[in-house]
Amino acid sequence: MRFIGRKEYLDDMESLWRKKTSSIIACRGRRRIGKSTLFREFARRTADMYVEIEGLPPDKNMTNRMQLDNFVSALSSQTGCRVIWRK
Repeated sequence: MRFIGRKEYLDDMESLWRKKTSSIIACRGRRRIGKSTLFREFARRTADMYVEIEGLPPDKNMTNRMQLDNFVSALSSQTGCRVIWRK
């Protein structure tokens, strides 16, 4: 798959990547306009490791704890780090 466009965004992200201090990037927009693809392409070009985790869909029975457990499980499976905390 060939990535086309978004050079300005990738350049901005790469300049933040090279900084000596921490940064955070927030990306928002309509569905299906390439937000995830942009981050995947950036990671392909720059990162040794890329972790992608999606939240669980809204559910009236979903607790914050369930969301957190899902996050920890996904992070553990993608990084190979074992989970050492559970309350």
